[in-house]
This record gives sequence, structure tokens and C-alpha cells, in this order.
Amino acid sequence: MIFLCLMFCLQDESKSEDECDFEQEVENNNLRYLADQPDCKFCYSSDTKRVVKPTKDKRFEEMTNTIRVLKDHVITNNWVYVPETFEKLNKQVEKVMKVTNTVKPPRLYIEALVMLEDFSSNHGLVSSKALSSIKHKLKKNNAQYQEDIERFRMFQESGEDYEYEEEVEEPDDSVSWETLFSLDHEEITWNIVKKKFKETVAARGSKRRSAGLKLKTGETLAQRLMYLTNIAKTPAQKLEILFSVISAEFDASSGGLNGYMPINVWKKCVANMLTVLDILVAYDNIVVDYTVEPNEKETSKPVNYAGTIRVRGDLVAFLERIETEFVKSLQCIDPHTNEYVKRLKDEPMFLVLAQNIQDYLERVGDYKAASNVALIRVESIYYKPQEVFDAMRNLADELVEEDDEIQENTEETRPHSSLFIVVPEIVPRKPTFAESSRAMMDTLVSFIYKYGEERTKARAMLCDIYQHALMENFVTARDLLLMSRLQDNIQYMDISTQILFNRTMAQLGLCAFRVGMITESHSCLSELYSVHRVRELLGQGVSHIREQDKTPEQ
Repeated sequence: MIFLCLMFCLQDESKSEDECDFEQEVENNNLRYLADQPDCKFCYSSDTKRVVKPTKDKRFEEMTNTIRVLKDHVITNNWVYVPETFEKLNKQVEKVMKVTNTVKPPRLYIEALVMLEDFSSNHGLVSSKALSSIKHKLKKNNAQYQEDIERFRMFQESGEDYEYEEEVEEPDDSVSWETLFSLDHEEITWNIVKKKFKETVAARGSKRRSAGLKLKTGETLAQRLMYLTNIAKTPAQKLEILFSVISAEFDASSGGLNGYMPINVWKKCVANMLTVLDILVAYDNIVVDYTVEPNEKETSKPVNYAGTIRVRGDLVAFLERIETEFVKSLQCIDPHTNEYVKRLKDEPMFLVLAQNIQDYLERVGDYKAASNVALIRVESIYYKPQEVFDAMRNLADELVEEDDEIQENTEETRPHSSLFIVVPEIVPRKPTFAESSRAMMDTLVSFIYKYGEERTKARAMLCDIYQHALMENFVTARDLLLMSRLQDNIQYMDISTQILFNRTMAQLGLCAFRVGMITESHSCLSELYSVHRVRELLGQGVSHIREQDKTPEQ
């Protein structure tokens, strides 16, 4: 018995020794393989020290590796992988510029752009889809680095070494608003205005601060932005800040108690939009494009710059928002009050803005956007009888050239010193009307039929038919409707266009009744009344039907 116990003890001891030897061997093997990895947390060698690279070096190394991979793809003609690698490179370049506090991209990036341009232009139909994709991205991306690329090519042709001068941002020279108000003209720089603009825009985007809320100084963000427009150092910078002013005023009025933008704020937006047009007409080398990305280099170009300056913005979108707020105010104000009548007198102010925007877009050759503006003008006059049109034209003739209230609103945030960028009033402040609403409609719809999109043409046609029916030209309106064949495809259009079609049919039926064509009138109106939902079809509310529960929105 004792012998068996000793034997089992010896076996357990030998087994434990074997297990220890095996575990030691595994650990040694792991350490041997991990010894080549200095960042490994299991490496306990006292000779190897973990190296922590600075963020600047890490970002630059990542960018360099991506450029190397991009060159390999281009040289081996693997264009399928080039677009994805190029997007990755652009993101890394932004990080490098942010870490290094520079406003110019690194030299290696410019060299890579030149290489891509050369190789993509020298290849024909090889991987045509991927090649065309990278060509499109290059054209859009390289526009902002055109000066650096041309400079690189100039040194490349001369055989000299490319002397790349990185423009490092100026040290932090930000000043408080109180200090800014007291600075002289010579002390205010483009960089100071830029930093205050960024600071204000960042505050505008804060959830805890709205553009309409007053700051500690009693000012609103829109007023501070308006002050920056008056001390802007370049026309492009003034234009960029003006767009932010208009957006801030829209933000300040959203969700108001009345349900619409305050009238004084609406007038400020119209005045600011007219100032935008003054700048665009005075400096015809400035181009407004909503597809370009914001670029500080564009806004820093001086007044005498001869090249094209691109500023991000959308004139048509601002005009549509202004029109929406005007219509919304008419819907919310009691029509039996003097306030409603006074609000109606502001319509010529909107029409002159729309007219100036359309003239500018036609002048720069953007006929597609101009047709959208023409449709906005059509939709503001097509339902007016000739008597109302004449009254509106007479009202516009009686208006003074400069509205005192708008002048006060634009002057309230102006600094005591003279303006840095003087912009005279160039575009007209009074609308021009044709002798009759029919003549004005003919001019606008002809332009839309020539340059507009399908939806724009359809809505213009419906407005034209409605106006002919309103003038009791039933035969002309009916022929236009039959030739357009809109009744065959109207069910595939958007809801607002379907409502416009139903209203046009209703007006066409009333026109036939007024001229004594009872059968035709019944044909036009019978379909509207067959479903017992006339108010819904005309967009005038909800019909009161038993056993039917609907909200006003439905």
C-alpha cells in the first residue's frame, strides 16, 4: 500500500515537471516571436523601449504610405483601386494640414496630383469606367490647388528643384468683440475677420444658442455677422458672410410663435439678397455655385484679382425660402385686418428680387436655374385678374426708390467707420411690369418651355392654362390642355402639381360656365365632384364626412 502511494506521488511529480517544461517552452517561443514587435505589451525586454511617435509624424507617415500605394496602382495600371485610394489620401491630407496648422497641402500631395493628371490623360480606354471616375474627381479636386500645380509644373519644366513654401497660418491673433469694435482700419486684417466669422458660425450651430437669441452684449448672431460684412477685406469674403447672415436670419425665424418669419426680418433678407446681387454684378469674376466646397483661399483673393473666384451659395434656394415665408405670412395673418393689406404691399419687393436674380442667372448662362426663377414669378401672377395686376403695377410705381425701414435695418449694425468694401446699389429696386399680365405670362412661359425641366414645364403649362381660363379664353385654354396631354400623366407627378392640375380644371370649368358652354363646364367639374373630396383635391382643407377622422395635415 505504501509502495503504491509512493509510485503515484512520483508519477504526479514527474507529470507536473513535464507540464512546467512545456509551458516554459511555449512562453519562450511566444516571447521569441514577439521580440520583433516593440509596441507589444508582452515584450518585457529591458533593451527595447516603446517609441511613441508624435501625431504630426504619424499623420505624415500615413499620407506618405498612401501616396506610395497610389503610385503603385497607377504604374501597374490598376485604375479600379485608384478612386478609393485617392479619397483616402484626401482625408489624410486634411488631417495633415490640420495637425501642421498650414493652409497649403504638402509638396508630396501636389506631386501626386500632377502624376495622376499626367497618367490619366495619357491612358485611353483602359479601365474606362474607373479612369473616367478619377478624371472627374481630379477635375473637381484640383481646381482649388491650381496655382500650386502650375507652380510645380513650371519648376518641373525648368529642371530646377521645386521650392515649396508652406503658408503657415498666422499665430493666434484673435481679439474680443469689444476690441474689434475699437480697432482702426489698418489694424483689422483678413485673418481677423475670418476667425471672428468662424467663431460666430460655430456659435450659430450650437444647440444651446440660436441665431435669434441675444448675446450678453444684447446683439444677435445675425447682427454680429452683419457687422463682419461691413469690415470684410475682400468682396468674396463679404459675399460669403452675407450668405451666412441670410441663413442665420432664416434660423432665427424658424419655429416662431406666429408660425412665419417676422416681417422686419423678411425685409432684411430681401435687402441682403439685393446686396448680394450688387456684389455679383460689380465683381463679375465672382461665381456663386452650390456644388463647390468652402475654400478660404477663394475669399482671400483681393479686389483686383482677375481670375475666377468661386463662392458656395444657392440664389434660387434663398429665393424659394423667401417666397415660402411670404406666402406663409399671408396664410397666418387675418385677411380682414390692415396688417394683411400692408403685407400685400410687400409683394413688389419680392418680385423685384426674383426679377433681378433671373436677369443675373441669364447673364451668366445658367438658364436652368433661371427657368426655375421664372416659374416662381409665374406662380406669383398667374391667378391675378388684370385689375389686380394693374393695381400691383401702380403700387410699384408709387413706391419710393429706397424704403426707409429697410435702410434703417441695413444701417443698424454698420460700424461708425466707412465700409471696407464699398458696394453701390447697382441692380434696380423697383420691378418692371408689362402692360398686361397676359404679355408678362407669355414672356415667362416661353422662356420656361425653352430651358426648363419637365416638372417646371408642366407647372408653367398649368399656370398658363389657368390664366387663359381666368381671362375667359376657354378655347385657347382647352386646346393647350389637350396638346399638353397632362391629363394622361398627372397621376405620376408630385402632390402639389396634382393640386395645381385640379385647380386648373376647376377654373376651366368655371370659364366654360361663364361663356355659356354648360356641357363643357359639366365635363370639367364632374370628375372633381364624383369622389366627394373637393376640398382635398383643391388643397383647401378637409371635407366634413361622417365616420371619417382625419387631421388637417392629412
